[in-house]
Amino acid sequence: MPNVVVLGAGMVGSVIAADFARDPAYSVTIADGRDANLANALKRCGGKAKVVQADLSNRAKLQELIRGQDLVLGALASAIAYNAL
Repeated sequence: MPNVVVLGAGMVGSVIAADFARDPAYSVTIADGRDANLANALKRCGGKAKVVQADLSNRAKLQELIRGQDLVLGALASAIAYNAL
């Protein structure tokens, strides 16, 4: 089963995660710094995703999150996304 991580659980990231979570062939993880975003994304996914609260501007944490993933999708705010590069 492919592992997918979505970085960012806002309006865009939660929809991306929900699309993958609908397919039982994928294991989906959603990461965000805000608990409210994660709760909304998990609801949108019908509870079929793992959520991780994390400071995604922290490179070490980001590397830890993406290690072992088959697909990494970024839906971060531009300021955070630029620093994540």
